[in-house]
Amino acid sequence: KKNNWVEVKSTTNNFNEIKHYLYFNHNRILHIHAYFNLFTGNSISKNYDLSNYLDYFKNTHFDERYKMWILNYDLQLQLFIIRTLIKKKSLLGKYLLSRENDYYTKELNNIVYNIETKNFKFKKDNIKQLISDFYFEDKKKNKLLINSIKNFKRLNLFQSFFYELIFLARILNKKLMGLKQFKLNKEIVIFLSGPDSSGKTTFSLELKKLFNKFFKTKVYSIAKPYPKFLINYFIKKNYYKNKNSIINNYHSKKKVNLFIILKDINLAILRYFYSLKIFYFNSKTNIIILDRYLSENYGDINGPRINTDTQDSLLKKILSKIEVFFYRSAKTLDHEYRILNTLETVLLRNQNRYKKVQKTDNEIIIRYSNFYKSKFKSKKIFKINNNLSKENTLNNILYILSKNINENN
Repeated sequence: KKNNWVEVKSTTNNFNEIKHYLYFNHNRILHIHAYFNLFTGNSISKNYDLSNYLDYFKNTHFDERYKMWILNYDLQLQLFIIRTLIKKKSLLGKYLLSRENDYYTKELNNIVYNIETKNFKFKKDNIKQLISDFYFEDKKKNKLLINSIKNFKRLNLFQSFFYELIFLARILNKKLMGLKQFKLNKEIVIFLSGPDSSGKTTFSLELKKLFNKFFKTKVYSIAKPYPKFLINYFIKKNYYKNKNSIINNYHSKKKVNLFIILKDINLAILRYFYSLKIFYFNSKTNIIILDRYLSENYGDINGPRINTDTQDSLLKKILSKIEVFFYRSAKTLDHEYRILNTLETVLLRNQNRYKKVQKTDNEIIIRYSNFYKSKFKSKKIFKINNNLSKENTLNNILYILSKNINENN
């Protein structure tokens, strides 16, 4: 955890004595198993506890290449044989052994290459042949090896079979619910804020691509909580192109069009219910990525739009309070990852990018100023400089995210 590794849970099989840790990098996620007891054997039930079978720490050597202590390779081979012999005892174990053929072949290749005793001859590349021809040709020796670990069996045949049934049920549930390999202890929300053309959408998609292999991940944009076909219809009718001028006109008038006010209230209600969908009706999603979120202050980006003063009618004041109520009722997020850019940078990016609704430089300048005045519904802001490379920004986000996860676990 000090080095920003994050503990996660498997969606199918977990043991208190075996922990999964992930390390997030901009282009990959690293995964390690940390064994606090040497549970091994059947892939699912881990039906043997070999923690006291050998004095492992007295049979190690220091590897100069990796700068770490490693169990001697002759003992690694012995453990490899024990593990695979036990796996062969169950149908599920045999299946998993064949399915992970490449992994076992690479592991055995590495052990044989580094073995201290050169008494073993490498016969075939295929793991099935290796199991049958390579180190199992001495049946008596293998039988003695298995007999030597009988006292280290921690689960009987019935218990192991029960574990396997539970595992298969979880696999089925995983398929039905669309779950991924791992889950975090609690739902993680990554809210990215930034001015237009700051890269929010790009970073959201990059993060989804990174996490989606291991976690059920979804990206949401709460600014326009409409179905895609409706947004595409608005674009086709040039609604968004004319929108800014319409808003500026009606906000400048003392008597505001009632239809526009009701439309703003409708937007507030839709955004509120969309937030409920994201946070309260989305329990199986482990990582939620938001490239925009709400403010409860008038004039802020994605905030209330109905401005009032002492001269306004009672009806308008009531309608304004209704609008603000829905913005204030939406959930306040723990963290905000604020992507910072210079005005020159966002202007250049806007010129070089393609969007269905392209903003002018003047609109970008106005929105840029408005963004830095806006305060979104978040408790803590992390400012991230995005004037450097995309990889640098992603790694900064992931570094802060990992620290936040560890601090809250």
